[in-house]
Amino acid sequence: MSAPAFDTYKAVQGLKKAGFEERQAKAVVDTFLDSGTAKDDVTKKDLEIALKPFATKKDLEIALKPFVTKEDLEIALKPFVTKEDLEIALKPFVTKEDLEITLKPFVTKEDLEIALKPFVTKKDLEAILDAALSKLEARMTRYMTTLVFGASGVVIAVVGLMIAIVKWL
Repeated sequence: MSAPAFDTYKAVQGLKKAGFEERQAKAVVDTFLDSGTAKDDVTKKDLEIALKPFATKKDLEIALKPFVTKEDLEIALKPFVTKEDLEIALKPFVTKEDLEITLKPFVTKEDLEIALKPFVTKKDLEAILDAALSKLEARMTRYMTTLVFGASGVVIAVVGLMIAIVKWL
């Protein structure tokens, strides 16, 4: 007669009920299975020995009890200023509407755009530069053509001179 199979699902569920997180419970069961102990009959004492090094949820609650809780923080911060306190305290001071009324007589964006309209814009400058660049390119092309033809004439004259010198000798 064979021993009953070790039910890993039940083992994980039992560990979760005891306060383990699911990943901790699965790790314990996997470790237990890897050790080969699950192949033999497992006793409660075997499980206690295997689980002894792991902390339970209750162990963690006991260990963390001396530290500050959310409630402790709320109680400690209660006497300090809240958002509502600030809103009440700042109410008598300048509002957005007050600023708009105060700044109304000053120059607006629209006023600046109207005042600057007669002046040169970026687009105008680009058009002026493009025209100047085109004129400069045309002049450079003329100078290059003149230079090439002039150099060709010099080359022809030098070749003619060389032929004349060769015939004379």
